[in-house]
Amino acid sequence: MNTIRRTSITFMSSTVIRALAILVCFPAVGHGDVTANLQLLRNRCLYFAIGYAPNCSSCITIRHGLWAQSPIALSGEVDLAASGFSLAALPAAVANGLISSNAAVAIASNAAVQVRLMVTKATAASTTNDISLYGYRGVLFHYYVWDTVTGEFHGEAGVEISPIDTTLLLFGLMVSANYFGGSVAQDYTTARDTIDWHDWFDPTVSQFWGSYIPGTGFSGHWDWYTQEAMLICVMAAMSDPQIDAVAAWHGWTR
Repeated sequence: MNTIRRTSITFMSSTVIRALAILVCFPAVGHGDVTANLQLLRNRCLYFAIGYAPNCSSCITIRHGLWAQSPIALSGEVDLAASGFSLAALPAAVANGLISSNAAVAIASNAAVQVRLMVTKATAASTTNDISLYGYRGVLFHYYVWDTVTGEFHGEAGVEISPIDTTLLLFGLMVSANYFGGSVAQDYTTARDTIDWHDWFDPTVSQFWGSYIPGTGFSGHWDWYTQEAMLICVMAAMSDPQIDAVAAWHGWTR
């Protein structure tokens, strides 16, 4: 399944969750305190970032430091985009009193360590087998599954190595890094600067490759003016001094 389709599924799943939350929070139009209901809706959305599904403290969303797309996702599976969105929301959960700063730092620190380790392994991967487990030139798979034998995340079989999902993960971690500082910021910086984005940039068209399939190679390009392409360009320019940021920014079809 390609990156765009998987990202669309993630977006639709999140939309369904938000819609259900709205129905719960607003049981009857014209009744109740709107401000209180909006605060309740906000908090239920933020619960996901602190590890619980909305309205269900037993539905755990954090798995070995990163976040599943939903509590009913495959056992051990985590989603990079969901992890990035949750890391971006974690400071808001602290600011709104849903979790203590110390507890949030622990969550962000665990996530930052996992991201640093995963990016490091993906950068070092050189054989087809290692690439199929970890990723390519620092860029990660859209989905990972926890391997109970080795005690690490491995790329989910049949899933693409995805620059946009890696980018969303890193931007989310950047928000937490700026808020919490310390080891979270250190691990974020290490992970960000370890990725070899220049290997993901096709100079013949001045565009980033769309995905990488282990054993097959690159597939497609981020060739249109989209928010996703913009985010990839900005993150790559921050991460890799070999990236020609001007060429990348002007490389899209407009």
